[in-house]
Amino acid sequence: MTDSQTKETVIGNRKDDHLTVAVTASVEQADLSNFTNIQLEHNALPELSLTQIDSSIRFLGKKISMPLMISSTTGGTPSTHTVLRQLAEAAELNKIALCVGSQRIALEFPECEKHFHLRDVAPTIPLLANLGAVQLNYGLNTEHCLKAIDMLDADGFVLHLNPLQECLQAGGNTDFRNLLNKIETLARNLPIPLIVKEVGCGISLSTAKKLIDAGVSAIDVSGSGGTSWALMEAEMTATNQRQELASSFAAWGSSTVSLLEQYKDWNYPGKWIIASGGVRSGIDIAKSIALGASMTGIALPFVKAAAKGPDAIISYMDKLRSELLISMFCTGSGSIAALSGAKVVKTGFHSTCAGL
Repeated sequence: MTDSQTKETVIGNRKDDHLTVAVTASVEQADLSNFTNIQLEHNALPELSLTQIDSSIRFLGKKISMPLMISSTTGGTPSTHTVLRQLAEAAELNKIALCVGSQRIALEFPECEKHFHLRDVAPTIPLLANLGAVQLNYGLNTEHCLKAIDMLDADGFVLHLNPLQECLQAGGNTDFRNLLNKIETLARNLPIPLIVKEVGCGISLSTAKKLIDAGVSAIDVSGSGGTSWALMEAEMTATNQRQELASSFAAWGSSTVSLLEQYKDWNYPGKWIIASGGVRSGIDIAKSIALGASMTGIALPFVKAAAKGPDAIISYMDKLRSELLISMFCTGSGSIAALSGAKVVKTGFHSTCAGL
């Protein structure tokens, strides 16, 4: 086996292992999600009919049925492609957006490109390409990003930031120097919107402002409360020492709710904030919109549903839609624009009150 074939196998095996661990191991930070610590103010007199509520929005130039994207999941190997196509088919049926996992493997090994082809099953929905931002320091450039876009016929391009994950995985890429300048160059040269996301530790407001100033079109906050890549790497590491190191960072990061509160009063033209990280229900989607998000993303629950088959994906999708519509109805919100003005009530962030 050549060095190139060995590297392809290693990257492919990691992708397959990620999928297996996501489905079988406990890798969520549910106790860090603050969605349970806020509520939407109930409207006992909504003056609406449930049937007239419109949850649709336009995202990346296309109309979708609700502000939801199946966030960066997987792709690039035969087994992950099966899952990805199931998710794409469900996303097309329900008219929501979908972002693939990192396409690095297909850029390094062209024979893997076919495992990212989805337009035959998802011809009308927004599809988003995806690469790790740090790879811009390890040989990838604008031309590679354009190839990733063409591979999907993508409507948007996601660069993901994952400094903690790179520190914890064996052989991780940890040179994050001068990335902001490279992101700015990329934003100027891409023909479609550039979105930057974290992978579960969050993007602070100060960092988001730098990214927007650099030409990024949207920020996916991807806070803690959902999949923990520290826990993922702890499951995948080969030594007890590295497992303990990864586990030490299981609670690292800022929650999606706390980040959205930071962003709430931030105004810039064409503001697009995507809430992901711990979003698990249609109620969480509604809370995110009321907190100022334009769009939401969910990944792990869809991967787990896919492991059970297409019917499970559709069932979860139906649940999300019903929960969102009822939340809109019970806040008197006939549209997503109206929902953005719904009142959010705090129910107690980690109260330390004692002596009662």
